[in-house]
Amino acid sequence: MRPLAAALLLLLAACSSEATIAPDFGAAVHFNMAAQTLPPPPAADDVPAGQDGGRAGEAWERYRTGKTIPPVSLSTSEGLIRLTPAK
Repeated sequence: MRPLAAALLLLLAACSSEATIAPDFGAAVHFNMAAQTLPPPPAADDVPAGQDGGRAGEAWERYRTGKTIPPVSLSTSEGLIRLTPAK
């Protein structure tokens, strides 16, 4: 009977409400939730840099009429090393 009483006493001691929780309890869960949250979409009037409707229309018209501007060809070393225009 005494071992059973001791076991019951230990079980009841485990249920005490004096347990302390660390101040950062749950921080990992909140961090993971923030890491998996999508950023808000950009505003409707927020146009990315370098995109201009007029220039895009002109480029489309040149493409449609076959008057495209050929790209400047550079080799890898020319694009990275030469800082002055070629003569």
